[in-house]
Amino acid sequence: MKDVQAYYQTFQEEMGWDKVDPQDFQSSKEFLLYTHMLLTTEVAEVAEEFRTILYRTKDLTETGMAQNAAFLQAKQ
Repeated sequence: MKDVQAYYQTFQEEMGWDKVDPQDFQSSKEFLLYTHMLLTTEVAEVAEEFRTILYRTKDLTETGMAQNAAFLQAKQ
């Protein structure tokens, strides 16, 4: 866990997000909301990729391709 925290601290510094005063409510609130929006956007992009793979797999299996082969092709 300490490695993850250290990595996150370094990432914050590289992104310029280490300027937040943890004792200031408004600053902390804005930072948390901004971080939440960024995280939500990234998760949505990953979910979209998964959805695309699953739909493509379904389409390929409906053409007669074996499910595992369809899945491998859909991931490319």
